[in-house]
Amino acid sequence: MSGAGKRWKPYSAYKDSGVEWLGQVPEGWEVGRVAFGYNIALGKMLQPSPNSEQNIVVPYYRAMNVQWEKIDSDLKVMWATPEEIKNFGVRQGDLLVCEGGEVGRAAIINFPIDEPTIIQNALHRVRAFENCHVRYLLRVLEHVASADWFSVLCNKSTIAHFTGEKFKALKCPLPPLPEQLAIATFLDQQCAQIDSLIEKKKRMLSLLDEKRRAVITQAVTRGLDPTVPMKDSGVEWLGMVPEEWEVRRFKFLASVYYGLSEPPEYHKQEGVRFIRATDLHAGKIFLETILYVDPNDIPRDKIFWLRGGDIIVVRSGAYTGDSAIVTKQLEGSIAGFDMILRCTEAVPQFIQWVLLSAYTKETQIDLQRMRAAQPHLNADQLKNCILLYPPLHEQQAIADYLDVQCTALDSQRKNLEKSIELLREYRASLITHAVTGKIDVRDVAPLQ
Repeated sequence: MSGAGKRWKPYSAYKDSGVEWLGQVPEGWEVGRVAFGYNIALGKMLQPSPNSEQNIVVPYYRAMNVQWEKIDSDLKVMWATPEEIKNFGVRQGDLLVCEGGEVGRAAIINFPIDEPTIIQNALHRVRAFENCHVRYLLRVLEHVASADWFSVLCNKSTIAHFTGEKFKALKCPLPPLPEQLAIATFLDQQCAQIDSLIEKKKRMLSLLDEKRRAVITQAVTRGLDPTVPMKDSGVEWLGMVPEEWEVRRFKFLASVYYGLSEPPEYHKQEGVRFIRATDLHAGKIFLETILYVDPNDIPRDKIFWLRGGDIIVVRSGAYTGDSAIVTKQLEGSIAGFDMILRCTEAVPQFIQWVLLSAYTKETQIDLQRMRAAQPHLNADQLKNCILLYPPLHEQQAIADYLDVQCTALDSQRKNLEKSIELLREYRASLITHAVTGKIDVRDVAPLQ
């Protein structure tokens, strides 16, 4: 038995469920279609305008309002008749399940509904019959999702839909109602503890990110020696800076080029590396995501061959302004749609840290990128950003210092991320063991 099951005893006897994803179940459990224990109703098709005098405006839940175990009540409205409001209405205690998108994602309405509210046809409304409870079914659906059985049930090679027919036909364990409630209560308690630990670790990640930004910004705006004489930078938001440092713009220290505007056909493992915005983040390029292209598919005058020390700056989309330096290993790669900053009068590694600092990224680049309808940064905007320019030997010292400091912080972040991943795996395993009867939690005392 895996780690999640070692702490609790199993049932005394098991039988074959006849269902592949279930395996064996306790001898006293039934296995049947979801329709045996639950009423399932798909919501109303979106109606943005009235089509009869009976129509009234009513708020409705969409799939995006439903996350795992959470419901967002930021609702839109549509038109519906009183009969439709009755048929598609929701109330406290209903289980809402996504029909499309991340199929099977589900949550229970655990708060009062103060006004008539319905669901759109991207959601199923589930109500239990007397022999079942939605709290237990919610956990069953979490298990089906974590085991990736929705991919099989809904044929995710095309657009996935968890239709009413598929939902009703889904076979699941149906233990006696008292056991369903015991399992649901046990998992509520255990998952709350695990979720609390995960949230604490997420807060630690946020604190690490803040510390990383602060370390970078302090080094590239104040240097490494706190005793050096300071002077007024002449820039209000920069304040005092080391006396020997200059205030310059990127255009006097580097050239800025554009990569390919139209990508060629991608290949997985042959050709020349083609670096895209999705391959980089916060100073690093991730080799495992890089795709390849055949350079013969690209006009020779359009290719920008990357050199070690070049800095790729994302110029469009959600990650506009993010950047990463090209290592020696990646020399000879081809740049994608983004901008390439090639230093002529500065240490490239220092400039990379400057681009990641709060005074460049947040104070300048983020303001520029939001001036367009969609986040965007062009070469002129980048070249006109201000930076503090220390002597070259000091630039190298700062770059070396930040390499050491941020490598240590990144290692801490990686360890935290791994611990969060393990907690999530344990949580999923615990749900699986409980809802499939691999552990017996009927006599487990409530956790304090």
